[in-house]
Amino acid sequence: MTPRTLFSMPGRATRRALLVLLALLLVAAPALAGSYLNRAAFVIKHATQEGDYLRAHFADKELALIVHRLAVARLEAPRRWRFPRKSCRPIPTCS
Repeated sequence: MTPRTLFSMPGRATRRALLVLLALLLVAAPALAGSYLNRAAFVIKHATQEGDYLRAHFADKELALIVHRLAVARLEAPRRWRFPRKSCRPIPTCS
C-alpha cells in the first residue's frame, strides 16, 4: 500500500476542507470600496459611454457640444467631493 498524500486520493477530512474552502470563496461578499471610489467609477463609466456614443455619431455637432459641456461639468464635480482622510495624504488639494 502506498501512503496517501494530498495530491493522490484525498481523505474525507481533506475533501471536506476543500469543499468548505470552495464554499467560502463562492459565498464571500465582495469588498466594499468607499463611496468616493463608487463616485469615481460612476463618472468614468459614463464618460466612456458618452465617448463611445459620440464616436458612433461623429458628424453631429450639437451632440459634440453637449458631450463637451458634460465633460467640463464632470471635471468640475470632483473638486467639491469630500474624501476620507486616509486617501487625502497624497492629494495636496484634498479637503
